[in-house]
Amino acid sequence: MHIWLATGNVHKKKELDAILRNSIQKNTSEAKITDFELKIPKDAGLDFDPEETGSTFLENALIKAEELYKLLKDGSDYVIAEDSGICVDALNGRPGILSARYGGKSLGAAEKNAMLDEFYFNAAALKPGVVAFLEALKARGVKMCVATATDRYLIEASLSRVGIDKYFERIFTCNEERTSKSSPDIFIRAAKFLGTDVGETVVVEDASHAIRSAKSAGFKVMAVFDQSAAAHQEEIRAMSDYYYTSLDDLIY
Repeated sequence: MHIWLATGNVHKKKELDAILRNSIQKNTSEAKITDFELKIPKDAGLDFDPEETGSTFLENALIKAEELYKLLKDGSDYVIAEDSGICVDALNGRPGILSARYGGKSLGAAEKNAMLDEFYFNAAALKPGVVAFLEALKARGVKMCVATATDRYLIEASLSRVGIDKYFERIFTCNEERTSKSSPDIFIRAAKFLGTDVGETVVVEDASHAIRSAKSAGFKVMAVFDQSAAAHQEEIRAMSDYYYTSLDDLIY
């Protein structure tokens, strides 16, 4: 049996393979169910880069899963939705996987929301160098705001918990703006609020689809490496005006 993960990230494939086998063994007495092969699109040479038109992490995860299912054609295989914005306990706090069939068990809306709450309220951590970066921008009088696909109550709780909410004049969310980061609309509205021209506004991002949309509107983009987008770093580096593997690499 094949199980497909709707991602290009080989690291997530390796992690999820171990998680699935461990979870299935704990939840079933049928040993034969562990006889599966976990695959990602590149394993089969599939051209898989669906447009993420959803307004939340979950919606985009489902879009990718549905597109992969269509590509496979054979309905006998399982497809797992991947979501870099979700953290599960099995990954010990690292950005991870959300699956509609996680461990052979269907997750309801309440369980999904609980995982989101746990991550943003208790687990999400700052990237190295973030505070020094924000302090340097503040000292130079640079105005800043947040444009995010995360729901407001989650991002506000997370920013407050790690102590950086004070640096931002406003938070724009895709849900409230009725858009997604596959469109530059949220960045354009943020720039308008800041009173800066698009060509003079720098978008700091780590996701390839968001970088692509920001660049399409004429923004300058500063990309920062994130493990969730490890498989797309070559593309991200090529698209961006500035690229850093860590904010610690910046010299002020």
